[in-house]
Amino acid sequence: MIGGTPFSPGGEGFQDFSRRVIDATARLTDDDPAGNTLLVAHQGVLSILLATLLGLPPDAMWHFTFRQNAYSLVTLTKGYCVVTCLNDSGRKTAS
Repeated sequence: MIGGTPFSPGGEGFQDFSRRVIDATARLTDDDPAGNTLLVAHQGVLSILLATLLGLPPDAMWHFTFRQNAYSLVTLTKGYCVVTCLNDSGRKTAS
């Protein structure tokens, strides 16, 4: 929102968007799938999902940036979320 106006007039507001992602995150973690789960999503969804898994409020999403063509890995164990890697593209970067 900019000055109380949604980016897309008539579109989904931040509260509705974040609630939708938080609810989906709860379903994802409650299902307790065996093995690994691959999740592909836009940056906004991934940022709120990570904030939620780390126990942070939705507006903490602005602290996380997800690059295109990269992957991130989180491990959920015993009620904790461990960020193993963030934005790894498998390519070496110049120092």
